Amino acid sequence: VQVVDVGIDADPLPGLINLKVARGSGNIARTAAMSRQQAETVLLASMHLTRQLAADGVKVFGVGELGMANTTPAAAVISVLTGSDPDAVVGCGANLPLAQRGHKVAVVRQAIALNQPNPEEGLDVLAKVGGYDLVGMTGVILGAASCGLPVVLDGFLSYASALAACRIAPAAHPYLVPSHLSAEKGAQIALDALGLRPYLDMDMRLGEGSGAALAMHLLDAASVMYNQMGTLAQSNIVLPDTAPSS
Repeated sequence: VQVVDVGIDADPLPGLINLKVARGSGNIARTAAMSRQQAETVLLASMHLTRQLAADGVKVFGVGELGMANTTPAAAVISVLTGSDPDAVVGCGANLPLAQRGHKVAVVRQAIALNQPNPEEGLDVLAKVGGYDLVGMTGVILGAASCGLPVVLDGFLSYASALAACRIAPAAHPYLVPSHLSAEKGAQIALDALGLRPYLDMDMRLGEGSGAALAMHLLDAASVMYNQMGTLAQSNIVLPDTAPSS
């Protein structure tokens, strides 16, 4: 497991890979999340790290994030990239009271109207209404795809990054592996736009790579079954309609 700091609002922490370009993303209701240059820096650094790990022998990547209030920028990114109304995408995140969801919808609307992200440019959307965690995961997806390696998605945040990655480089799409259906409201909209069907539906909204980690065990099991399951002939089993006649 590699833990990467792409924008924690704190001094560099021991044990983390430091790719920080700023301490926290901007308030998207008042300004852009980051500059275009900052977005490019984090994207390229994340891609480079991923390609380096691939060269070191990693065969399957999984993404996950840990951030504060980051379902709001994720909802904004998904709204823009899918052309969906924010009310259809914005959920309650980490236990926001339902009565306050309307305010969150209004914040996402305001952020999109203020920053005017170009839905045809994934990086522009990330820079204007996204966050550093979203850019970092987008870089992992693009870096892995450039090496021909699969990326297991996590939850709602990773869907936003996957949509952005596919807008930047559509050829990345075949390397996406879904894990679980996030409990966040706009999850199905994002997955439908990606054309992905998740393998797990466990009412999860934790993030932090938890869904990706669970799905990796399914991938391991599927790989073992496909490659190691014995055939009928190897097991000396003869079906009645194939038995030699006497």
